[in-house]
Amino acid sequence: MIDGLQAESARAVSAMTQSRNQSLTVVGQADEANGALGQITAHITQISDMNIQVATATEEQSSVVGELNRNVEDINQLTMETTDIAHRLTASSRSLQQLSGELDQLVGNFRL
Repeated sequence: MIDGLQAESARAVSAMTQSRNQSLTVVGQADEANGALGQITAHITQISDMNIQVATATEEQSSVVGELNRNVEDINQLTMETTDIAHRLTASSRSLQQLSGELDQLVGNFRL
């Protein structure tokens, strides 16, 4: 009977030791999983930060493109105004040339 109890006790101790070892293994695996999740969280944070930087850069580029478009429109407007002024100057120059010719004729009438 004592031998039976000792054998059963030995089996119980062995089962408890095995259970303890398995528990330690599970705790180790849980720690590893926790570490992996921490790394995943860090990478997600890094990706999120990069996305924010890309969004900010995109907004800045959009703003610059808008400013460039306004500048091109202003240049186009100034070019059109300059062309209009050049046409008016050409017309005025022709008119002055015609008046100069008429004045030459009138002065020619007054020769002594």
